[in-house]
Amino acid sequence: MLIGKDFRITSDSLNVTLERRKRVKGKDGEPAHDRWQVHGFYSTPERALNALVDLMVMESGMTDLKTVIKEINSVKNMINTALLKEHKEEE
Repeated sequence: MLIGKDFRITSDSLNVTLERRKRVKGKDGEPAHDRWQVHGFYSTPERALNALVDLMVMESGMTDLKTVIKEINSVKNMINTALLKEHKEEE
């Protein structure tokens, strides 16, 4: 499931994986390309989503409570948008 443009959650029979898109520069004239870097492995989708919220809050700089709340709300909106998109694609 793609969350925003830079995160996705995938799963296999053992783990739920939170991944982040990274832009990789091409070598010797090759074009730059994207690859997915594993951020962490989790036992449930809920834990992976909580880790995403925590990551985004920590990267916000946490200068004050207002900034933290704004970032949490932003991430929750991003997750809700991804879930709605998934639901519409299943119909």
